Amino acid sequence: MNRLEPRAGMADIVHPALQLASHGYAVAIDPLRGGRIISATYEGLDVLRPDAGSGAASALDSACFPLVPFSNRIRNGAFAFQGQYYQLGKNWDGDAHAIPGEGWLRPWDVVAADGSRALLRLRGTGWWPWAYECLQEIKVIERGIGLALTLRNIDASPMPAGLDLHPNVPYTDQTMLRFDATSASPPLGQGLLVSQPLGSRYKIWEPTSGIGDRARSLLCGLARDCHDHPAGDRPAGFGDLAPGGTTLRGL
Repeated sequence: MNRLEPRAGMADIVHPALQLASHGYAVAIDPLRGGRIISATYEGLDVLRPDAGSGAASALDSACFPLVPFSNRIRNGAFAFQGQYYQLGKNWDGDAHAIPGEGWLRPWDVVAADGSRALLRLRGTGWWPWAYECLQEIKVIERGIGLALTLRNIDASPMPAGLDLHPNVPYTDQTMLRFDATSASPPLGQGLLVSQPLGSRYKIWEPTSGIGDRARSLLCGLARDCHDHPAGDRPAGFGDLAPGGTTLRGL
C-alpha cells in the first residue's frame, strides 16, 4: 500500500521497535511506521504474519495495523455528513478512493510502555475534517495478545467515525477461513453498491498472489462489517461521535 497524501509526519528513518514479552508471547511494535505490529509470536511460532516490508509505504506487509478514523474505502474520497459535503485528499496511489483513514500513514506517540504493555497515541492532523485523538493499546497477558483502539472526538462538532484493526495471519496450504455472513458488497466501481448473497454460508478467501510463500497472507473481512462508502452519502457503517464522545474497538 503506497500513499500519496497524507504524508507529512511519517518518519523515514529506521526506529528501534518496542518489544513486549510475557507468558510465552512476544510482540514487536513500530510506533513511527503507522503504529504497526511487526511480529507476534507464541513460544516462537508466528501468531501473525511477520512484517515483510520496510519503510513507510508497506502497511499491508505488516503483521497488523490500525484503521483510524475510518476503515475500508470512501468512494473518490467524497461524502456528505449532516448536510455538508466533504472531499478528502487522496491517500493511496492504488486507485481513486480514500483508504482506510490516516492511522497507517502517521507516526504514533508512545504514551507508556513496559515489558508487557504499550500505549500509543495519534492525534488528527487536519486531513480528516474533524479533530480527534486515538489511543492504541497492545498488551500480552496469560491468555493471549490484546489489542484495543479508543477513538475520541476532540472537535467542537459531531463527526462520523469508524475504526478497525487489520491483522494478517500466516497462510499455508492447510489454512481455511470460516466466517458467518449472508451477503457481501462487491469492490468499489462506478456503479451502485448492491450486496450480493453468498453461495455458501462460509466463504474461503484465497491469499493475495505474488507475495511469496513465507509472506503470503489471508486478507479477510466479515462481509457484514465491511463498507464501501459511495460519494454523496453519509458513510455507511460510521457512528456519529459527539464532541467528547468515544468509541472502542478491540481484538
